[in-house]
Amino acid sequence: MPTRNQTPDELKSCSLFQLIKYSIRSETCMEHVKSMTPKRPMKFNIECGSSWFTLKLFQGDQPEFSWILSEDVKIHVFKMERSSEKRKVVNFNGQPALTKIDKDNHIFTYWDSPIKGICSLLDYFSNLFDSPPIYEFEITGGTVADRKKITTWIKNKRASKVEHCYVGMGVKLASKELTSILGKVKPTAALDLLLEMNADFRYKMPRNLKTFSCHSSNWLTKQEVMKMNYELINIDVEKFSYQDLSDFATKCIEGGLPALQHCFIEAKDLKRNFKIIADGIKYDRTWSKLYVRVERRKYTRFSYYVTGIYDYERADGKTVTICASEGRDKHCVLHLYVWTK
Repeated sequence: MPTRNQTPDELKSCSLFQLIKYSIRSETCMEHVKSMTPKRPMKFNIECGSSWFTLKLFQGDQPEFSWILSEDVKIHVFKMERSSEKRKVVNFNGQPALTKIDKDNHIFTYWDSPIKGICSLLDYFSNLFDSPPIYEFEITGGTVADRKKITTWIKNKRASKVEHCYVGMGVKLASKELTSILGKVKPTAALDLLLEMNADFRYKMPRNLKTFSCHSSNWLTKQEVMKMNYELINIDVEKFSYQDLSDFATKCIEGGLPALQHCFIEAKDLKRNFKIIADGIKYDRTWSKLYVRVERRKYTRFSYYVTGIYDYERADGKTVTICASEGRDKHCVLHLYVWTK
């Protein structure tokens, strides 16, 4: 990285990590980066952890099949601690933080108040890169107060919009708090609710999602599930009958869920029996020969193999297959895969 001040034209050849390191040298350097044209298409990922935060910046779209971005920068936010490590004070939006710039595109910052730190960093990089949209907001921990402050920031500074909202398995949230979070953070494409949820939780599902996952869906009614015209659905349900699962598959076969490509609906009250589900569908079926690997794609975190059991031909030329549910043998899983031969 050059040590002298650079012109906007010279900065165009810099990597994102180099740009950020250059910008935090001084206000003059920051203005150089701000004045670059054309603007780079940035996005934010924000993670709220147990006692820390992470802000990831990347250019363009999140890739479909890779966990690793070649041009991303992770900025970590921790509580101030005593340490002999060499750190320098950097001002982010007028707020000082001890900062260590590491290799591999990592920057570590230390604050008296980590929540104030992440909000200062969000303001600083929003100013630097023309308010990038939020690709993913991830909650894996934190306090009620911290989650309230960061979701309020998203509501006020990004009009509540995030592309993907993810709440992890180990998080403990009361129904009232989760309702408040989803009132301030509105996912436009993907929603993952993997925490244990109470039956008193209520939420009006967005109609425009592409993917939805929920590991504790006892709050969902059959009517709500039947309206889920998403590309990918992965949910656990209670008080569903075999015929309820058959009715969902029938709606898909009849073309009533045109966006649906793949679903896992695990009925916690039922034992696994694919034939009962198939017998409840009043359309002809054939034995399936489908066996395919489904690669990880945007908004998902895993790849898997699909093994077909029964095929149903749809009027639009697509095939709806009832598939096996390897590794999920404890309960009955309606596993549908929609494809073109």
